[in-house]
Amino acid sequence: MNTTALAKAKKKLRTRDVNLEVRKLVDPDTGEMIGALVPAHPVDQRSLRERKFGTGRLLRATLRQDRNPMFYRKAHVLSGWLADNVELFTGLSQHDALKKLQEESGIGCEAVEYDLPGIGKLTRKEAESLNFADMDEGRWNELWDGGTGDGGWIGWLRREVFGGLAAESREAVELIIQKPQEGC
Repeated sequence: MNTTALAKAKKKLRTRDVNLEVRKLVDPDTGEMIGALVPAHPVDQRSLRERKFGTGRLLRATLRQDRNPMFYRKAHVLSGWLADNVELFTGLSQHDALKKLQEESGIGCEAVEYDLPGIGKLTRKEAESLNFADMDEGRWNELWDGGTGDGGWIGWLRREVFGGLAAESREAVELIIQKPQEGC
């Protein structure tokens, strides 16, 4: 392995995420019951050991709650249903329908400013990335239903789209929204 490849491999090892689980444990120094972050899997234990993150070591970390893959899949089932059943989304892939939902609702979008030579500044709403690894569950819940069931994309769809659907279609989509999907 050349030195550049070795350096890249070492950097990847240093930056790879480790899954941790919050557990109640007894602190051996005080005998007090505490919440502690422990490696969730032997692979995570090994990764910490390889990085020399041993017991008693002070670490700095940015923590985020791991996403629930069931809800991520559910969003794609919903966007597929929209592409198959709602004119505004017809013919789009699941991914593109999800992006269209962001753009149409304005939920999960950010204002991006462009400076166009000879024209001036243009501000445009663009859908933020929903990358599974980069978004925590709390932010996802805000986008999905505002954390309350009445906001987010679901609230917007209920207000702006579902009212124009036949009762049978509304019932079908509510089942997608309400229930976990089989195999998720």
